[in-house]
Order: sequence, then structure tokens, then C-alpha cells
Amino acid sequence: MKALAIITLSILIASCATNNETKPIDVYALQKVALSSYEKKDWQTAQQALQRLVEINPGNAQLWYKLGNVYARMNLPERAIVAYKEALVRNPEMSKAWHNIGVVSLRKSTRLFIEMLKYIPADDPLYTQAKLTGDALLTILEERRLNANSAHKYPNPLHKMDSDGAVNDSSIQPTAP
Repeated sequence: MKALAIITLSILIASCATNNETKPIDVYALQKVALSSYEKKDWQTAQQALQRLVEINPGNAQLWYKLGNVYARMNLPERAIVAYKEALVRNPEMSKAWHNIGVVSLRKSTRLFIEMLKYIPADDPLYTQAKLTGDALLTILEERRLNANSAHKYPNPLHKMDSDGAVNDSSIQPTAP
């Protein structure tokens, strides 16, 4: 089935490329391939179809968002973030794109701290800090995975913390109307 989807997509793309002037692109068929592949978790085919669709309709925030999801599933975090940012350029209120940029960035940071521990010696002054940070990030990701309501346990990032860890609300500046 995957081979059939790839062949269908290849034919669609090839026909679009060779008959650009004389034959209209069957966007509906391409969207159908993209959606079907996305639902089947055939990320490679979905990526190809969505990439072609954003080339055809670059102003569509939802297509960029879906492409970002595909890149995230393919473990291509940099491309995912770029696609989510493209979605936000078109629709800055798309909360799902903001959220996913945060999650993908959090995963990237977690991997960075884990990778760091492979290369720095245990007696390095930053080893302990990197270990604590990596463990804390892993805990956040795990709690997030297990319980979507776990966000209330973490401080509001817009509030400045005093040196003793208390929230200093006086540091919050109102935004201009």
C-alpha cells in the first residue's frame, strides 16, 4: 500500500512538473494523498505531498502546520520548527504551532544535555548541572506525556523569580494597548 501511495504521488508530481502550463495540478488528489498518508503514518509520502502542497499554496497555515508535524514525526526537529514558524507567519494565533515549537525545542534541549554528558568528564563543574537539567527536562517531558494537566506544577515563565525562588510579580510590565 505504501508503494502504491509513493507511486501515485510520484506520478502526480511528475505530471505537474512536465505539464505545468498545459495541465492543471490536481490539488484535490494531492491533498487526498497527503491526508491518507498522514493518517497511515506514512511520513515520507505525507512529507512529499505536503511539501508540494505548500509550494502550490504557500499561504496556507494549516498545510505548514501539518508539514511541521510530519517533520517532527520523522525526527527532523529543525525542519519541523521552520515549518511551524511558517504556519505562524500566516496565522500568529495558531496555538498548536506555538505549542509544537515549544515541545520540539524542549526535546532538542533534552537531547543536547544527554549528549553533553557523553562527552564531558564527570569531574567537570558543569557535569552535575547538565545532569540535573537533563533529568528535569526528561521529567517534564514524561509528566507531559502522562498527564496533560501537569503544566500547573511549573511556574509561569512570564514571572521573574527572585534568588530564593519566589515569584516577583513586580517585574511584570503591562503591555501597551
